[in-house]
Amino acid sequence: MAAIATWRLNLATLSAQGQAGLSTDLVAEDILLSSNAQGQYLSFNYAMNGPGALEFTLPIDKPSHSAYAIGEREVHLYRNDQLVWGGYLVRAEADGVFVRFGCLGWLWRLRKRVITTDLWYQDTDPGEIAWSLVDWAQAQTAGDMGIRRGTVQDTGAVKSTIYCGLNRPVIGDSIEELAELRDGFEYEIAPDKTFNAWSPRRGRDTSLELDAGMHTSLTGVVEDMETIATSMHVLGPSESCTDDNGLILSDAQAVARYGLLEDQVQYDFRDERIRSSKGQAELEMRTRVPVQPKATFQRAGLPGEAAWGEVELGDSVRFTADQGYLSYDIKARVIEQVFDIYPAGVEVWAWQLDGDLTTNRTRAARRASFTALAAIEARPVQFVQAAAALVALGTIASAGRGPQVFAGSAAVNATAAATVSGLISGKWFGAAAINATATVAATGSSADLGLGLQSFGDSPFG
Repeated sequence: MAAIATWRLNLATLSAQGQAGLSTDLVAEDILLSSNAQGQYLSFNYAMNGPGALEFTLPIDKPSHSAYAIGEREVHLYRNDQLVWGGYLVRAEADGVFVRFGCLGWLWRLRKRVITTDLWYQDTDPGEIAWSLVDWAQAQTAGDMGIRRGTVQDTGAVKSTIYCGLNRPVIGDSIEELAELRDGFEYEIAPDKTFNAWSPRRGRDTSLELDAGMHTSLTGVVEDMETIATSMHVLGPSESCTDDNGLILSDAQAVARYGLLEDQVQYDFRDERIRSSKGQAELEMRTRVPVQPKATFQRAGLPGEAAWGEVELGDSVRFTADQGYLSYDIKARVIEQVFDIYPAGVEVWAWQLDGDLTTNRTRAARRASFTALAAIEARPVQFVQAAAALVALGTIASAGRGPQVFAGSAAVNATAAATVSGLISGKWFGAAAINATATVAATGSSADLGLGLQSFGDSPFG
């Protein structure tokens, strides 16, 4: 069994003026969720373009009030000595014999800062404007947060805008508005206080496939037309009923599919180009019917489980399900990750996914694809970990030599019989393929293919 992860929590004073990165003035260091940590709990998340949150409990007699001073502490969370979350201690609530502490990520503080002087930007990349606002905030008296510039990708567009100090724009809101431009970006302040901005978006297109009922527990799916719009009326600043500064943007394909569904948005930007860009981005987001599955995995220190960080916020995965109405085969992005940690090393990961019905392959299409691949010749079923998905080669029915599972370039016979029980050979743990009767050395992917079949006489493609 793999070693259980160790969770360490450091509390430090707030960063001093001119101190970049994490504060090094530690006031507390606790090992969380040890073997005798009954009743303790730790949960944290990563959210797209948001600060993220962390919550943990400690016995009421363990933390001192002075060390865990609300509003005066940075929180640094480590998993096996790797920094995985950072933010501020903002809440404490005593409940019976435990204290529940709440924390918010570094971005939270930018929502508590305002622009107090006029700032002009002429033909400047939106990502550069965003970093400039962070930099300006840190140059103010007692305003340094220790945030450093990391990766700020060029969006390929330039904007001209002014922030009027008399209006006291909130810096966090101003950055969010820049990110929402059509030529915007996605951003974070990483656990180590690095400001990063990606254009047009963060994340990688992974080859990971999540199959509800095989790899994961499907804890919910939302499809909702409430926010749909096929035509958007984009309004600017208006001081009277005679001010006609509106733009009308439409999506012909969406109108043909759903009919005319109108909505309006208003922006205070006087620059029509900015209003048009923001309106177009809003329309593109609103013409799609989102599919948002929530997939949950339990991790308990078993060999071969997905490595920490294998899939990150913004990454794309393939999500499939064949549970009656819930019939999906879509590409979906990870837009939130929640990690619940319990004593004895149990880790439960929940990923909120965001996909689009327009990319959904029907069950019939999946069957047709599988049938075409399976009709090559009569031989035992093989599964290949390909770049895009699991691909079946050969016919479903087989006799004699058992099914094979490919990982990379290595093939391993599951068993001499066509039907197996227990953990079948589709489960890859580290460098071994495990079935009911034997553990066979293998090379290649250590991913859990999760083929979960008692018999290879059925198609895993629904």
